[in-house]
Amino acid sequence: MALRHIVLVTEQPAMVNAVSAALSNNGQLLTQDVCRGLAELVERLEKGPAPAVIVDIDGQARMLASLEPVIRRFPESRFVLLATQMQPNLLLEAMQIGARHFL
Repeated sequence: MALRHIVLVTEQPAMVNAVSAALSNNGQLLTQDVCRGLAELVERLEKGPAPAVIVDIDGQARMLASLEPVIRRFPESRFVLLATQMQPNLLLEAMQIGARHFL
């Protein structure tokens, strides 16, 4: 069985380090599984599915509208959104576009 890696979408090196550390005991975050934006994410998912896609939305709340068609296009992936602050309006919008979790 081929190993399927989690994909991370972020522009922040600190987030890459944090997710890598969190996965260290239960998986691996490879360089090719880190995308700097949605265009890179689509290219990555076209190459093969990912069980989970973690999207850092800090400072990019407007990204949610652009993320909706990506979520619909790749239903085999579960999308998890990360933010440093829980904002009720962001949580509601994340649920409406089809995100599975908001952390």
